[in-house]
Amino acid sequence: SAVTFVIATHRQNIPGAFYKPNGQIFARWGFTELYLQRIFWHVWGLKDVKAARALTWNINAVQKVKLFKLLGERWIADAADQKELKEIYSEVERLRAKRNQLAHAVWGRDPTKLGDLLLFYLPDVDKHIKPKAVRPTLSEIKSWASALNALNTRLKRFHKKLGAPPP
Repeated sequence: SAVTFVIATHRQNIPGAFYKPNGQIFARWGFTELYLQRIFWHVWGLKDVKAARALTWNINAVQKVKLFKLLGERWIADAADQKELKEIYSEVERLRAKRNQLAHAVWGRDPTKLGDLLLFYLPDVDKHIKPKAVRPTLSEIKSWASALNALNTRLKRFHKKLGAPPP
């Protein structure tokens, strides 16, 4: 849940138990992007890996996810594949937002509530003046890491169903 304005203290380190699931989220997100790219390459018939990388590697995550959604609307004819892609897209977008929140935020604490771990983030470019904060629990962050693992399994299955070569 969002936090109202808080004067917080910020420390470089967070509780140790948070590092592993955070790391899992970042590592697993890399695989998510890899599978998205490989699906693009397959659907568009790109065989030259260097050219394919040049076209897709440096696209930011927001644009990559939007492009993935567009595949189903424009380049995939099979209705079942379109449905699967749309469902995958929704989960990718949800987890992309969570991953970005972790990757681009600053951890802090309310000095009056030392057990209150806060994650301060800037939700939109036009709202940089006033960051928001959430209180993610260790359980929530572990569930995001687990959801990314399940998503990657689903992406791998979808990738294989399309007949794309392994990454």
